[in-house]
Amino acid sequence: MTLYAVRDLANKINRHEKYLDGLRAALTSTTRRLDGMPRAQSLDSRIETLTQKIIDGESELIDLKNSQADNALALSLEIYNRIKNQNAAQVLSLRYVHCLPFKDIIAEMKYSDASIYKLHKSGVEEFNSYDSIPEC
Repeated sequence: MTLYAVRDLANKINRHEKYLDGLRAALTSTTRRLDGMPRAQSLDSRIETLTQKIIDGESELIDLKNSQADNALALSLEIYNRIKNQNAAQVLSLRYVHCLPFKDIIAEMKYSDASIYKLHKSGVEEFNSYDSIPEC
């Protein structure tokens, strides 16, 4: 498991949600214009196609969110198993499992900026992945 896994899934989920929002908007505008009016068979076919894409997309979104939850749990366990200093593990968890910016981590843990950055650096070194650390 890499520290990238949860962040990459979060980005994929965001893109997928935007795609579904676009499909829903297209379906809404199509049905709103035709409400109560007789329609050509091709429009019914377009409505059916959009509806099926939304249903399939929502199913895929559920799978992505379940995968993200599984990866977040696995990454969290891996962080806490590898890192001896629990404060450093908490910094890595907040940063890479929850994708919080450093300012939010500093506020939550109530440590100085320098202390958080030192904990982060030591945690990353202990995790043995310093070169592959993503920016959230």
